[in-house]
Amino acid sequence: GWLTWCVSKLWPYLEKALEKIIKEQVEPDLQEAMPKPFSGIHFSAFHLGQGQPQLGPVIASQRSGSGMGLQLDIVLDYESTVNIVMDAGIAKVGVKTVSVQGTL
Repeated sequence: GWLTWCVSKLWPYLEKALEKIIKEQVEPDLQEAMPKPFSGIHFSAFHLGQGQPQLGPVIASQRSGSGMGLQLDIVLDYESTVNIVMDAGIAKVGVKTVSVQGTL
C-alpha cells in the first residue's frame, strides 16, 4: 500500500538516523549505567538488513469517550536478517534476526 511505499523510500535514511541516535544517545547512557569493567560498551555493528516494514491496512475509527477523537490503527509486519553487535570488550552480544508483528 501507499504507507509501505513511503517507508520503503525513507528506509535507507532511517537506518542511518537510528544508528546516529544509538551512537550519540544510547551508547553514552549505557556506558554510564554499566559497572566499570563494562564501561567501554559500544555497538560495533548496526545494520537493519534488506527487510523493510510492511504497513497496513490502516483502520480509522472514532475514539470512545467525550469529544471528537480519531484513532488510526496501523498493522505492522517487519522481518529482517540484521547485524547488530554490542561489544563490551570482554564479550560481544549480537542479533541476527528481527521479527515484529502487531498494531501501532
